[in-house]
Amino acid sequence: MRIFHPNKLWRAFFISAVILCCAFSLRAQTSDEARQRANAALAQGDFESAVEYLQLLIEYHGDSKQNPIIRLMEPIYYNLGVAFFFTARFGEAEAAFQVYLKKYPNGIYAPETFIYIADGLRFRGKIDDALKAYDEALKKFKLKYSDDLKTDVLCAMVRCKIAQDKWSETVQFLKQIVEIATDSERRNWASTIWTIVYLKEKDVENVFRLVPTLLERDSFASRSVALNMAALETADDLFAEEMYREALWIYRLVYSHDMLSLNASRSLAKLQRDSEILKKRPSALRALMRLQERIGETEAEIKALDSMENYDIELYSRMARAYMGIDRFREARELFLYLHGETEGEASDENLYFAFRCSLNLRPLDRAFAIGRDYMEKFPAGAYFDPLTLAIGQVYAMLQDWPMVIEHLKKTLAVNPKHQDGAECKFLIAYASFMEEDFEQTIHWLTQMNKDHPDNPRLMDGLYWLGMAKMFSKDYKGSAIDFDELLDRFPGSVYTEDAKYRRAVCDFGLSKMEETEKQLSDFVSAYPKGKLTGEAYMMLGDIAGFFGQPEKAVKMYQEVARHEINIELYNYAMFRCGEILFQDEMKYDPKENKNVIDYDAVISHFNNYIAENRDGANIPQAIFYIGRSLWSKGEKTGALERYIEAVNQYGNDIDALGIDMILEEWIGKVKGIENQALKESAWSEMQNTIKKAESDGKRILALRLKRSLLYKDNADEKDLTRIRQEIIQEKNLPIAGPSALEFIMDEAIKQNNLDLAVKAANTIVETFTETDYALSARMFIAKEAVKNKDYKTALAHLGVIREVFASDLQAAEALAMMGDIYLEQKRYKEADECYKAILAVKEWKGKLWPRALYGRGECAVGMGKLSEACVYYERIYVMYSFYKDWASKAYLKRGQCLANLREYNKAVETLREMLKHEELSQFPEWKEAKQEIEKYEKRI
Repeated sequence: MRIFHPNKLWRAFFISAVILCCAFSLRAQTSDEARQRANAALAQGDFESAVEYLQLLIEYHGDSKQNPIIRLMEPIYYNLGVAFFFTARFGEAEAAFQVYLKKYPNGIYAPETFIYIADGLRFRGKIDDALKAYDEALKKFKLKYSDDLKTDVLCAMVRCKIAQDKWSETVQFLKQIVEIATDSERRNWASTIWTIVYLKEKDVENVFRLVPTLLERDSFASRSVALNMAALETADDLFAEEMYREALWIYRLVYSHDMLSLNASRSLAKLQRDSEILKKRPSALRALMRLQERIGETEAEIKALDSMENYDIELYSRMARAYMGIDRFREARELFLYLHGETEGEASDENLYFAFRCSLNLRPLDRAFAIGRDYMEKFPAGAYFDPLTLAIGQVYAMLQDWPMVIEHLKKTLAVNPKHQDGAECKFLIAYASFMEEDFEQTIHWLTQMNKDHPDNPRLMDGLYWLGMAKMFSKDYKGSAIDFDELLDRFPGSVYTEDAKYRRAVCDFGLSKMEETEKQLSDFVSAYPKGKLTGEAYMMLGDIAGFFGQPEKAVKMYQEVARHEINIELYNYAMFRCGEILFQDEMKYDPKENKNVIDYDAVISHFNNYIAENRDGANIPQAIFYIGRSLWSKGEKTGALERYIEAVNQYGNDIDALGIDMILEEWIGKVKGIENQALKESAWSEMQNTIKKAESDGKRILALRLKRSLLYKDNADEKDLTRIRQEIIQEKNLPIAGPSALEFIMDEAIKQNNLDLAVKAANTIVETFTETDYALSARMFIAKEAVKNKDYKTALAHLGVIREVFASDLQAAEALAMMGDIYLEQKRYKEADECYKAILAVKEWKGKLWPRALYGRGECAVGMGKLSEACVYYERIYVMYSFYKDWASKAYLKRGQCLANLREYNKAVETLREMLKHEELSQFPEWKEAKQEIEKYEKRI
């Protein structure tokens, strides 16, 4: 079987031309010239010229009846059809080919002739006829066609189907092309068309299968406008259906408009170069035809691409949104940021906003905040300003960065007072203020929210937190009103249980004990297992104590233990219950015919507390009460043993504060023992415990216990000095309990070792911040700081004393010291507030009141209010004359103020009155007053 091959045909053509030269001897000159020119034209790809000479040769010899000449004319007839074909004269080409087939129905060029006839029909738009012709060719010459020619026919049939918009019918041909194509270029072309078919059918899985072929170097896909447009359309449809992952994969097949245009232009230039080369290679006519067809297609695609609006920005935008849709926020953010830089106006605004939204899903959140700030600066009136700024505030709230919530949202509302989420912004500011314990600002913003947004969705939340803020501000009356409104307007809300409890707390704060008791009783009945039921029982215990009902108080406090409750409140209830049991006579003793303290009940209560052992329970303090009860029952040995047992078990825990109470109790009890043998035994056991603690490496315990030896009766003074020196060392600070630290601080002060004293005080503050031990430590640190003019440190510690220990007398001392510091710094308003706060508390009416009045007088002088200052000074020596030092100062200061007001007569009168009090002569103001009188009398 002979396989048809173009190269053999061309060799036959040239041999026949030589023979013809001999056969046409009678007309040699004309025939030879026509032959030479035909050959030259065909060799140069000049098909237009070749037609003339080929027709001339047919005219010369076409009617010959001689078989040799007929055979030699076969390529002439064939090449005339080819020449017509390549000059796009497809009708004439078909006629020429038909003449050829009539003359040579079984000729060697017949298989290829059928293909050219079909090609011509296709190029003339006769698609159905072309398809029939191709099909006929394949059936007739299936075995004679090489894979190369079969591929050409199949590619042509694919183009016919595409022209008819019957993409799905191309698959049968595309499969064969991929299997038999002799070059990667046509295989790639077929894969690309196949991909377009799948895209049109949204058969994404099969598209994925073809992706490796599409991504080959110089792939037809990289310059195919049809593929790119099909991919865009399909991806857009998938995107619209929220199939983001699939859409993204398809979008990633799409080349940018600029890149596609560049690829297509480069391809066209290469095709044109290759075409010029192939025109001069007569053996490559089919390849030339393919090139010319692709040139035409590429030119059409470039023309279509040039008329098409650049879709790059929209492509990247869709890709970014698709990335965001499948939670690949990092890629989405970078694309949105790129788009933000490449777009303007509303598009730029939107892209930066979406970059921010993506960043909210990535950690750390620093980038989100940076993008958010960038947006706020660039688009203060942007379409997304409101949702973006609210989101930032919500994220800060999620992070519990309350100062930033307040700062950011205040700035937001300053930029846009008509914020679409203004109510939510104000609510968040109020909530953050509450968390910062700035209840005044909480009340302000919630009130503003309800005023500006009467129908806001946060009304229910606002009422609750408004009530809470007022309650913590001790405005119990206002708080009760808010909680009543909340319960009335929103019955059954998430706040109902909590609000009912808080409402009772308000009455408690207003000292309406009966009303409170009723509300709390109703509350525990309605919510027997509520989250606040334990606190309600605790308050009921407090109320019972208020009414002098210790039995009921104990019952209520013990009920607390059956409920979940904050450990601090739990400890309060348990120890308050224990204190009542230890102090009140509630057990009837028939022998004595009266009520007595039930120490067994105390012991049982605290044993239960220890057995429950909640996280954060103060076990040593419970043992302290058990030991005291045992002692009170006369079980002295048992009490001391229980104390030592507790010390051994918990004493090496530096945070076990109850141990120090136990040791103080142990020392007191042992010193009070009259039985010398028992006393010596107790001290001996303590010394053995210290030795064991040291040998076991329990340094904290050993240091704690060693201090107790300082209180031993009849101790040798040398031993006491040695023990003190062993304790008062800087190396002990990290292992010292609160009592030991306090001892080190006090002893260091006595020895004038102020550096060690300050270090000990700082350790107390840092380690035992929330305890009473920190009070004296802070006061000492503050006084030392004042001496060193370190007012910042002093104010920090004094401020804590003022707030945390508000009812303690040292809080008044702290206020006075703060006032003095502010006065020295000429911060008169702040100083005056401190002095004024002292005068507001009757319990502080002692020596601090004249000091505070004097301070207010000094502030008034500093602010130029001399008449007001005179009133403060006068009140001192009129109402507090028994405080002679302050009276002396006040007389002199009032006289000087009057003189500065040019009221010299009153100034002299005031100072002369001072001199009548001989007891004031001991103060330096006495002598100065005499000098002032002489000076003022000269001005009268």
